[in-house]
Amino acid sequence: MERLHAAYAARGLRVVGLNVGEAPGVVNAYLAENHSSYANYLDADFRMADALGEKHLPALLVVDRDGRIVRRGSKLNPETLALIETLLESPPR
Repeated sequence: MERLHAAYAARGLRVVGLNVGEAPGVVNAYLAENHSSYANYLDADFRMADALGEKHLPALLVVDRDGRIVRRGSKLNPETLALIETLLESPPR
């Protein structure tokens, strides 16, 4: 996710990490150790994961400019990268 953020942030991509079911201290230590440069949020009680309908972790969601989830998966693959490229090439509304 760090490389994805670095490669596409200037083109408008926003990478957001959602740390599910972990204690704040664990998450903060991990983020500090791994030098995360994208936004990360804590979902200790699974509220956001439940609202998104995610039961399997890790989960990767691609959301378009209108806020619609257009792809769900567990890893970044060539098809997902191609979709991200297409979405970034489309003009903002």
